[in-house]
Amino acid sequence: MDISKIPKFVIWVGVAAFILVVLYAIYTYYVTSYLPPYLEYFTYNCQYANGTSLIVITAKQNLENVSVYNFYENSACNLGSINYGSMNACSVNDDVIIGNAYVRVYYIINGNQYEAILPCKIVENNGILGGIFSLFSH
Repeated sequence: MDISKIPKFVIWVGVAAFILVVLYAIYTYYVTSYLPPYLEYFTYNCQYANGTSLIVITAKQNLENVSVYNFYENSACNLGSINYGSMNACSVNDDVIIGNAYVRVYYIINGNQYEAILPCKIVENNGILGGIFSLFSH
């Protein structure tokens, strides 16, 4: 096959496509390497108001023995097992630490226990309507 018969435009499009694929692969590697490890297993939504943090966990994989504690581990709730695609929620008494409220989530996957320290969004409590509207403000 004679390469000189291939139009230069086609060659340049092929080179550009190859470069884009390589750049996308590099970008994907770096983005996923900097994501917190828990995002592989679950997503969460956490809100803090009036000394209580409410956390909702949605499982991306089957989670076992899920427990939620406040940062100092003096208030807890046990969610048990959460199956893939399911969600569960609980609340713990919590405190604001340097302008943020945090919860600790312990969970087991394939026999290995993991811990994630997660920040909670601080919301103002404007009565019942404020609480309802804050749930739908995302």
